[in-house]
Amino acid sequence: MKNNALFIQRFAAFIIDIMIVSLIASFISTPFINASNSEKLTKQSSELVEKVMAGEIDQKTYIKEASVITYKIDKNNALYTIINIILGFVYFVIFQFYKKGQTIGKQIFKIKVDSNDGVLNINQMVARGLLIDMILFDLIRFAFCMFGSSKSYFLGYSSVMMVEIIVLSLCGFMVMFKKDRRGLHDVLCNTKVVNVK
Repeated sequence: MKNNALFIQRFAAFIIDIMIVSLIASFISTPFINASNSEKLTKQSSELVEKVMAGEIDQKTYIKEASVITYKIDKNNALYTIINIILGFVYFVIFQFYKKGQTIGKQIFKIKVDSNDGVLNINQMVARGLLIDMILFDLIRFAFCMFGSSKSYFLGYSSVMMVEIIVLSLCGFMVMFKKDRRGLHDVLCNTKVVNVK
């Protein structure tokens, strides 16, 4: 359809929106995160990568040790994750709904989310936020981090990340190649992204 937004417009708007949410979440959470612990864990992670690249440790040992370090890093950054999830919901669901289907990124590219059958409702925005704006995946990863062991977290995180990549890729291909330019999330939520006249 002529009025439906192109993939490149939607993708660029999404990148801008993710950057906005991430920057605000970082700004709010940074004073409360243990910076020295973050640096120590990041250094351990880098050293581990160097060891596996140099052949000092095998892949099995790397995965075992990396899962523990990743778990500790994400535990250390739990406040950032909470703030990121809350801001993501506020921005992609509430703000976008009250701005009649537009985020800042969508405003820049002159596109908006619209209902396929007329009036956009809050339920459509919640479903879209959970599916395409990664809120649901972030919630699941956070639950694994807070309530699981390092081993279950790594397995859960890997599985969720794989599903997230598949869903985002499927949505992207559908927007690029379907005639109506609607992704899986659009089909499930009965929405479309259109150019603003």
